[in-house]
Amino acid sequence: MLFDEPTSALDPELVGEVLRVMRSLADEGRTMIVVTHEVGFARDVSNKVIFLHEGLIEIEGTPQEMFDNPDSDRFRQFLRMRCTERLSQEIIPLECMGTNPPREIGD
Repeated sequence: MLFDEPTSALDPELVGEVLRVMRSLADEGRTMIVVTHEVGFARDVSNKVIFLHEGLIEIEGTPQEMFDNPDSDRFRQFLRMRCTERLSQEIIPLECMGTNPPREIGD
């Protein structure tokens, strides 16, 4: 199944419902390709994550490789931006609480 930004423009309640349905599909062993900015969902449900920049693969790997120790400045910057957005809403997503939080570019 292909999902292209399935949660864009949805209110928070509907986002949760869509993600629950997708999680149940993953639990059933369904193969899915998901284009999303819901990085916490991607981390929890996927077995492979690919980060694109300007239409090209910037970095790819397992969720653990990608979120615990990303080897891409652009991906770290993306995670930091997502964390900042969510923290300003007083929401702390899982990807912001990893063992190796996103670092500043050049660290």
